[in-house]
Amino acid sequence: MFEDGALMKVFAQRGYGVFCSLTSVEIDIEKQYTVKVIRRTYSLTECLYLILPERKVSNPWLTPLLTPTAKK
Repeated sequence: MFEDGALMKVFAQRGYGVFCSLTSVEIDIEKQYTVKVIRRTYSLTECLYLILPERKVSNPWLTPLLTPTAKK
């Protein structure tokens, strides 16, 4: 068990283990650490939370995230 993600990737690179990574950066990780995908899972998800102070949001990119339908 590792608490350091970089150390875990070095072990996997040397053939001593496996690690999970995002599909969106798969190609970069394969090149950087000279590793390959051995299995995929679709049952893992990641939740992202937007925490803002009680004030008016002026950024148009954040407005859709704050609508009542986006909170569900």
